[in-house]
Amino acid sequence: MWLAARADLAGTPVAHYLAARGIDLAELTRQPGALRCHFDLFNRESGRSWPAMVAAIVGPDGRHAATHCLWLAEDAGGISRKAPLRDQKMTLGSYAGGYIPLTRGASGKPLAHAPDGETVAIGEGIETCLSVAIASPELRVLAVLSLANMARLVLPEAVRSRDSQVRRRRHRRTARRPISRPASRCGPRGCSGRTRTRRQHGSVAPS
Repeated sequence: MWLAARADLAGTPVAHYLAARGIDLAELTRQPGALRCHFDLFNRESGRSWPAMVAAIVGPDGRHAATHCLWLAEDAGGISRKAPLRDQKMTLGSYAGGYIPLTRGASGKPLAHAPDGETVAIGEGIETCLSVAIASPELRVLAVLSLANMARLVLPEAVRSRDSQVRRRRHRRTARRPISRPASRCGPRGCSGRTRTRRQHGSVAPS
């Protein structure tokens, strides 16, 4: 699924879907390498193929551990939306403690070489995290797909455990909706709390 997907998202159903959500990938300093477009991905529920946004999930060891997909379709008005399916999303592989790396932030370095003390924004959904990345390009942004997995995120011993208050951020082109909430405590064994987007300080896991 991942290897059959197109890396360049320009002009694809994925780019159109994100644009309909108020997310212009051209506003990022670089396109997320963890996102691709599959033009013809089979869906068992419907018995047919649909375009899909596919994302590489990186495991705690920094390797591609699983692949997440979201099926897409054009509505009656020709706008790309989530496909009209009961189960619009699917993940192949185990991703406990994994994440989707979206942007590298101010350092521009791979996660394995992130500088000490770097601030990392961690959120649940890909779309929310991309909005944060556009609004705050200085931040490294990771998506973890679910609140349960956010609690499983394992950080290295070098990370300093602390509480951090993240001010509310809003995407420039969307409605005035908060997409960040106060952070909870994070440490080498994971993160606690039920926040949807938060910052962490210190060194970060390799990717």
